[in-house]
Amino acid sequence: MGSARFFVIIKNMNNFNNYLTFKKNNWELVVNLQGGRIVYLNYYNTNILGSFSRIDGKEGNTHLCLPNFAGEGEAKYSLPFHGFARLNHWQFAQERASSIGISTLIKATIKYASDLLVSQKFILEKKYFQQEIKVTNIGVKKVPLNIGIHNYWSTTHGWEGLAINGYKVVDLIKENKAINIGPKNEIVFPIGRRVEWETQGFAKAVLWSASKNGHYNSDFVCIEPVKEYSEAYFGSEESMLLANKSLICSQRIKL
Repeated sequence: MGSARFFVIIKNMNNFNNYLTFKKNNWELVVNLQGGRIVYLNYYNTNILGSFSRIDGKEGNTHLCLPNFAGEGEAKYSLPFHGFARLNHWQFAQERASSIGISTLIKATIKYASDLLVSQKFILEKKYFQQEIKVTNIGVKKVPLNIGIHNYWSTTHGWEGLAINGYKVVDLIKENKAINIGPKNEIVFPIGRRVEWETQGFAKAVLWSASKNGHYNSDFVCIEPVKEYSEAYFGSEESMLLANKSLICSQRIKL
């Protein structure tokens, strides 16, 4: 390790057990290598993505869902709900002036026939945060792949009145529904906080918040970009990732 690179790591990033803390351009990002999770993302000390005690008794924070988004691969391919990415241990891969990278290997199972090499890159620029994901099939057989980012957005003032691309989505959150999204989207949170949300490689956003006995968490809302949100998609020819091929997708949060 050269002296210049060592200086950058000491200045911008701390590593405590499984946790990486990276500070740059008024952003602060904490990543848990166990699960490759975003523990929290702050901008000017305002929480954007956070960790939350859910009303259903679970703990929630932002994580990848792959190679399957939800339960669509459980029976046929012996995949866990939301996939292996959030369960795997990740390795620190690299640091640049305004980014860090982590990676993990998702190993084949008897029913899921190829290994996947997965990387995440987190970029902290002056006016935006970007998360880039690359999935490469390093096996010899094609396998189905879906991918989502299970974002836990902080909603200090609740999510009643939240709108995406001008459409009020409160009822959809309560019903765990999905909406179409494009490369450029706008999220308007209560009290008028606007976020420009740019995505690449995602067609839908799943909307959700934890509930119990008709009551919901109001301190967070999940707005989750996903490649496709359909039981029929996973296993279709369209979903197949060929051997030695890669899928790249990303989200950008501009404040």
